[in-house]
Amino acid sequence: VLCVLSCGLRLKSKSPGRLLKILSSLSSGVEVKAGQALFRVSAHSCSHPTVMKEMCAECGADLQGSEAPREAAAADIAMVHSIPELKRLLKSRKLALLVDLDQTLIHTTHDAIHPNMKDVYHFQLYGSQSPWYHTRMRPRTSTFLQKIAQYYELHICTFGARMYAHTIAGFLDPDAKYFSHRILSRDESFNSKSKTANLS
Repeated sequence: VLCVLSCGLRLKSKSPGRLLKILSSLSSGVEVKAGQALFRVSAHSCSHPTVMKEMCAECGADLQGSEAPREAAAADIAMVHSIPELKRLLKSRKLALLVDLDQTLIHTTHDAIHPNMKDVYHFQLYGSQSPWYHTRMRPRTSTFLQKIAQYYELHICTFGARMYAHTIAGFLDPDAKYFSHRILSRDESFNSKSKTANLS
């Protein structure tokens, strides 16, 4: 059981189950003592009927190194195609394509760049006192996105912060017709060192 509080604190139970109740001891400003019960969890044993990438799709348990039966670990085609997002992609006859930003479609620098340089976007992320960023797209990026979007549903996947990722998406796709809301930034990542780990 994973409980994410409004302050961003993540609490994880050592045993599997379902979250029944967050106890009143978690109210704002209350000091929590070691060993104090924070939430009530129902005893729940999952048979892990659907396993994808070493994780149970039912209870969310990490099954890496687990002694649990692994028959379901190799997902067959029918099971994967039952996921609603994949059904929609299949219907539109498209694949999903994860698009990296820096050093792939664009290049961003903090170095001083002449403000009139052609095809360079100049911006600040956090107000007038924050540093300036200067971004340039690779040649023919717009044409590439237009053509590739016919065959793929495009997703941005970057180690940049959320604000940065959405700002760059606005330059690449001002009408939000290629990426829409499909942006995975560093703020949504579980592993800050491996993009692959965040996709499994």
